[in-house]
Amino acid sequence: MKTVGKEKRNEKFKLDDFGEYLNQGDKEITERAYVWAAAIGLQATDGLRTSNMLRQTARQHIESLITLDEAKRQVWSFYDENPPATPEKAKEQEADKTACNIADVLFNKQLDFSTEGYLNLHRQIFDGVYEHAGQLRENDLVKNEWVLEKDTVVYLHWEELRIALDCNFEFDRNINYHELRGEELVEWISLFTAGIWHIHPFNEGNTRTTAVLAILLLRPLGFGIHTDVFADHSWYFRNAMVRANYMNELKNIKVNPLFLIRFYRNWIFGERWDLRNRYLAIHPTLAWLEQPNLADE
Repeated sequence: MKTVGKEKRNEKFKLDDFGEYLNQGDKEITERAYVWAAAIGLQATDGLRTSNMLRQTARQHIESLITLDEAKRQVWSFYDENPPATPEKAKEQEADKTACNIADVLFNKQLDFSTEGYLNLHRQIFDGVYEHAGQLRENDLVKNEWVLEKDTVVYLHWEELRIALDCNFEFDRNINYHELRGEELVEWISLFTAGIWHIHPFNEGNTRTTAVLAILLLRPLGFGIHTDVFADHSWYFRNAMVRANYMNELKNIKVNPLFLIRFYRNWIFGERWDLRNRYLAIHPTLAWLEQPNLADE
């Protein structure tokens, strides 16, 4: 049964919304549909939803009626002519523009595996969205998480961000992940992305940037985004990152990467682990009823 918050829910995007494009036999159309599905679905990591306008624009691009550049211009022009008048519409604008940028990044398939490359990835994803796109945060973070009963992950101190990113990328640069297969690959991608996410180098957009990084890393290995994991389970992905980086000795809670591993196993192995958010709560029988509107249940 779906839970409903106090406010009326907008329809949640699902991969099935682009279902007519997935079995046509045209590889380019299918690829475009999956890219847009992931780009749209990823907005759920920050509690955002795209507008119907964006989805119709995506369909035009999927059907080759317009180019990607034309799609982006169409979206930007819409908001130039119709500035958001409410906080809800401002969130839609963020989701629409970010989805366009993510689609652009995923179609280009470029990856610079370095700290500067990661900063640039954030800059590309949030170009025209955040003034601080591509900039390291200059403040410490506290984020009250419903899966942690309003507790927070302990994020890195802001003055240590670049050093931590350098260490993570330098260490993993020495690992030839192209030769990893099976369980080794799942273990590596889980540990690496959880570590990058834990640094939380940006004020906003950390999970979406981490997700795009994971896609760019795995696609050359043959694990594309021809799956529902990001279209349908982006909110789970974020909460799995939270659980993979949270510990509380007083409550005898240890870091738990199991949920993130299950997410990647569904992606890489095609397994069907149940990716429902209520299972990630530290006390699931108490917490799942308080999930935000974007939760799966």
